[in-house]
Formats: sequence, C-alpha cells, structure tokens
Amino acid sequence: MLKSVPAMAKASGISYWTLLRLIHESKLPAVQIPGRRAYLIDPADLDDFIESFKTGTKTGTKSHIKAPKTTKNHSIKKIGGKSKSPIPEPYYLKFRRRANG
Repeated sequence: MLKSVPAMAKASGISYWTLLRLIHESKLPAVQIPGRRAYLIDPADLDDFIESFKTGTKTGTKSHIKAPKTTKNHSIKKIGGKSKSPIPEPYYLKFRRRANG
C-alpha cells in the first residue's frame, strides 16, 4: 500500500524535505496521482533505498551515487585590471565588499 511522504517521513525517521529531494533527484521512486500535488511512496522502495546504504552487506554498494565530476582549473583570472573568478560570488557579498572598500 502506498503512503504519503509525511507518513513515510514519520515512520522512517528521514526528514520530509530529504524524502522530497530524493524523489525530485529520481533516487527514490514515487507516484504522483494526476490532479494532486502530493507524492506517494511504496514502503518497499524506501526499504530498498535504505538497505543500499547499510555497511557490511553485499547490497551496500551505493551504486546510485555518482562520483563528483572533475572540474577545470578555477584559478583567478585578471580581466580589465580586476580579479575575476569563474565561480560567481554570492549576491550578498557584493554589498559587503562595496561598503568596506
């Protein structure tokens, strides 16, 4: 029998938001009935997902987790006299830096 995400969160001890994130990342199968926003989870699917993380068992391979991708060199480049990082700085830091300097 399918159960709602809040019911599965309470029964399993896994956060409601974590379960939603796993569903949206397609790591946990769920059903969404047309016309409803709520997802329904099969308890057997959640048990299988949890079982895959147990250590010391043959099923604990964590095959659904991908290795991080290697990234290019994130060295700081000088463009027009200013240091320009390929990683954008957070929005709130722009104001802090202007106020201080």
